[in-house]
Amino acid sequence: MVVVAQLVRASVCGTESRRFEPGLPPILKALLFEGFFCILYLRMKNQLKYLLISVFGILLIPLLAMQFTDEVQWNLLDFIVATVMLLVMGAFILFFSKKITSKRRRIVLLIAIITLFILVWAELAVGIFGSPIAGS
Repeated sequence: MVVVAQLVRASVCGTESRRFEPGLPPILKALLFEGFFCILYLRMKNQLKYLLISVFGILLIPLLAMQFTDEVQWNLLDFIVATVMLLVMGAFILFFSKKITSKRRRIVLLIAIITLFILVWAELAVGIFGSPIAGS
């Protein structure tokens, strides 16, 4: 199979540039050039900055608590998991709050995402369901 590359004007994450573009299937083009993270970055630059600041602020709470009491005992893995969970939750909230126009649906989705986050967090922390991810 011969793939012919041609010089075209292509938009990559909103930046206009000239480059060689091979004949990619439309699904692959959509994933690469119009995917979730590309749309998130372009449309929500300020919101992403506030999300990162919020995650950092939330993670300061256990970090400071560890300095004053022995009851909070987090290690590096705990901070990594918490960071990933908070960033994913925030990204989903930002992305879908822009996509969903109905206020009622947006509120239901927000409640569902936060509830799912709290359930996973509680399962990882104390194992309320006794699943394998809690270590039991």
